[in-house]
Amino acid sequence: MPEFILDTSGAVQCDERTRFENTKWRDLDAFTQGYIEALFFTSCAAGYAMQTVRASLAAYESMIEDGGTVPEDAGFADLAPEALATILQDCQSFKLACVHVQPLMGEGDMPDEAQAGRDFWYTRNGHGCGFWDGDWPEPWADDLDKAAKAFGEVDAYLGDDGKVYVS
Repeated sequence: MPEFILDTSGAVQCDERTRFENTKWRDLDAFTQGYIEALFFTSCAAGYAMQTVRASLAAYESMIEDGGTVPEDAGFADLAPEALATILQDCQSFKLACVHVQPLMGEGDMPDEAQAGRDFWYTRNGHGCGFWDGDWPEPWADDLDKAAKAFGEVDAYLGDDGKVYVS
C-alpha cells in the first residue's frame, strides 16, 4: 500500500457563510491537522480522481460502491468552508472536554497532538483504532475514548460543487 500523503497546499476559501479568513494548512494547530489527515485517509477512494468524479455520475457512483467518499487526489484546499468551520469547532470542543490531558501530550509515553487529532477522528467514527488501542496510557485512554465517542460519528463526502463536506 502506498504511503498516504495529503495535499496541504492551497487554502480553504472563506465565504459569506463562514466567520474565518482564507485558511492555510499552516494556520491550523497540530491536533486539527491530524484530524483532517485522518478524515482524508479514511475517506479517500484509491484510483478515483477529482476531475473524473466531478465529470461523471457513473464514476461518482462507482467510487461510492468501492467504499470511498472522496477522490484520492482531494486535498485540504478542497474542503468546503462549512466543513472546515465544523472541524474547527469539533476539534476545539474536544480539546476543551479533555483539557486535563492536553498538557501531557507528547510527554513521556503520551502520543503527540497530531496523533490525538487522528485518534479523535478514528475513535468517534469507529475505525477500529484510536485512543483505546494501546498507544495511550490509562486512565487517559479511557477518558479520551469516552469523550470522542460522545461526539458521535461524522462522514466526509464530496458535494455537488466538488467540495468535501462533513455530515
